[in-house]
Amino acid sequence: MRYSVWLPPGFQCDFLRAERFLKQLQACSHACSYEVAGNRDRIVLSFSCHRDDAGLLGAAFIGEFSDCRLTPQAKSPYNDIPLGWWDRIAFRDYYPAPSYYEIFTQPAELGVSPIKSLLNVMACLPGTALGVYQVVFAPTRQSGWKRNVEVLSDLSYAQKTYEGMQPYHRQGQLPSSDLTGTSREIDTKAHNDRPLLFAQARTALFADELLDAEQALSSFSGFMGLILHGGMPLSFVDQSGFRKTHGTDAFRNMLGLNATYRPGFLANSRELCSFINLPPLPPVGRNRLPIELLDGFQPPVQDLSLGVLVGHRLDAGTQVPVHIPWEVCHGHILGVSDQGKSWSILNQALQIIASGRGIAIVDAHGDLAQRVLGLIPESEIDRVVYFALDEPEWIPLWNPLRLHPGQNPSRVGDELVSAMARISEGWGDRVAYLLAQTFGGLLRLGDATLFDATILLGKECAEKDRLRERILMATDNALHTKFWDTEYKEYRSPEKQSSHHKLGKLLGNDQIARMLAQNVNSFDFRHHIMDEGRIFIADLSTAGPEACDVLGTFFMSLIFLAALSRRDIPDESARKPFHVYVDEAQRFVSGAMTDVITQCRKFKTFACLAHQVLSQFKDADIDSLCSTGFTSVFKVLHKDATRLVGTIGGDIDPKSMSSLNRMELLLRVGNDWVRIKSVLDERKPNRELARRIIDRCHEKYYGKLADLPHGKKTLTSLRVRPAFESETSNETEEDYAFDRLQKKGDSGDDAEPRTGAVGPSPHAGRHRRAAGPRSQRIPTGGED
Repeated sequence: MRYSVWLPPGFQCDFLRAERFLKQLQACSHACSYEVAGNRDRIVLSFSCHRDDAGLLGAAFIGEFSDCRLTPQAKSPYNDIPLGWWDRIAFRDYYPAPSYYEIFTQPAELGVSPIKSLLNVMACLPGTALGVYQVVFAPTRQSGWKRNVEVLSDLSYAQKTYEGMQPYHRQGQLPSSDLTGTSREIDTKAHNDRPLLFAQARTALFADELLDAEQALSSFSGFMGLILHGGMPLSFVDQSGFRKTHGTDAFRNMLGLNATYRPGFLANSRELCSFINLPPLPPVGRNRLPIELLDGFQPPVQDLSLGVLVGHRLDAGTQVPVHIPWEVCHGHILGVSDQGKSWSILNQALQIIASGRGIAIVDAHGDLAQRVLGLIPESEIDRVVYFALDEPEWIPLWNPLRLHPGQNPSRVGDELVSAMARISEGWGDRVAYLLAQTFGGLLRLGDATLFDATILLGKECAEKDRLRERILMATDNALHTKFWDTEYKEYRSPEKQSSHHKLGKLLGNDQIARMLAQNVNSFDFRHHIMDEGRIFIADLSTAGPEACDVLGTFFMSLIFLAALSRRDIPDESARKPFHVYVDEAQRFVSGAMTDVITQCRKFKTFACLAHQVLSQFKDADIDSLCSTGFTSVFKVLHKDATRLVGTIGGDIDPKSMSSLNRMELLLRVGNDWVRIKSVLDERKPNRELARRIIDRCHEKYYGKLADLPHGKKTLTSLRVRPAFESETSNETEEDYAFDRLQKKGDSGDDAEPRTGAVGPSPHAGRHRRAAGPRSQRIPTGGED
């Protein structure tokens, strides 16, 4: 039976543990062997034994080396060696010079394992060669060996005591203790607590005809000079000596079956540790030896066999799948660029989609969104809501100022202000308050757009007065009424212009402007997407940097507000699980929203945020992110690794985070840390399928530019609203819109009202009552 030895990174050689291990093998019924074999491509440490001794070997190993692993080898490495290599083998079988009672170099004298030198030389062998170091050992069966060694040691001592004395000198006094106790008083081979074992040490080298195997073996075996016997180097019998008497088959039997053809030597358990020990290895990130190591982490305590597959951990050469349990799928992905974060999101997103759960993916670069779109199963394409601004003739019908039932206008208004703050600096309290009141007032109308906000913040005009009057009629809050009735007029023109300019940065993109000029919604995040388990994919790569940030923040804010509104479903089991994945999260999430993310888990909404460095978030936000259900750490800066370990905790070295290879990550689930290789989905996206999904979404969630009320030239808000007559004029809203259109030089054909997809304004009845019996009702926004 052959067993591979697996060591953790940074393993330290411990001769005491090695001796305790060998002492336990005194009960073996057959010979065992320790072997190191390899070249620059791979080095393997192994033990072999008879099947009757396999249980004892495994128990002794785990008992002393609990941080290491011992796994069975499927076959002997010598089975694959070409026949010609056996004929050219270079071989040495070492033995000490007489007498056998002399001691070998002790571990204390060596200080460092001689196998460390062996590994460094072995790693220099070419891939067409194979170096082998093997020690075969077996316990002594008769106690007489110990007695023999003691007698020989005592005789040697007596000889040295009397040797060289002149006859005319008086004989010197021998030690007062009994002569038979001498072997116990000095460092000798015979020791009551150090059992004796038989051993044979061998080195061999296989190579093709291009390498001089004998000369290479001479260099390869140099480490054996570190071990002396009685102060003398070990002698050896080479391959020619064995071929004369035993032939080539002897080498196969010796290396493959632990066979012996000549007497070995006698060593106690302490001496044998100089030959048999587990070598020290460099720490994580500094190992240059071709040795496969353990990941350095204890197996996870909790069950990670179900949920979303993240990757595989290497457990002593075996690939073990690692999953994030469904109940803790809210997490944080961190890693510098080009390390595999997007691939990890792709892998997790496709599994969530295949499971039938709802998901939202917000992508600032577009590659992730396009790849997901092309890999969605055909059975799931009816659930897709695709948002992009890459085709000018198609305008998404989405209006952030349309509320769905249960949303608080003031809360939504505050989130929209926070989103606007991402594209502008120098915000003051008055400007922020003005924008919050503007958005909050327009949200109460039910059919307003961001273009109405530019009107309220722009120069004085009749339309501004009408909007303000409508807001006053729609609000039932005394504070809001006071603002629009008196405080609004006190704001100076520069303050309004400043807010107007901030909106202008967002509306400078023609396609975004056309989208935000619509007063209809073809989808809402709460009911249409979240509760119905749809797949929302937002590709913001063509929106421009500033507009991308604002739109992404709009989406994130509204998604999480929709999640919080699910408190109106008291039965938790009735809340459908919904997942949110955000790449470049620092562009869309900040401030109090990180706290909201952690709260959303209560409402079956699981968010996963990915970004590059911790400095992209504030300290308080980092604490919130580190409290999520899982953390995926790809290669990070050392300072970030130190911060993560200090914040999250756990028995983990920060260097292990800063030395990861591409597609490798450290995953924390609860208190467990595991090192895994991320899953790489190398399937090519189906472009034809992606095109079909996009076309279908155009039909359901977009409007064709030529069919929209605004046409291709006019970007101002020209919707028809619930009508009321002006106090100073009999001109209706429809007349006002038509007159503005004529002043623009347009034909007016594009000013036809568009039917809204969400339904009538919730305040329409109040508008009619406030307008009085003289008002004429005009159909708008989904009302007939």
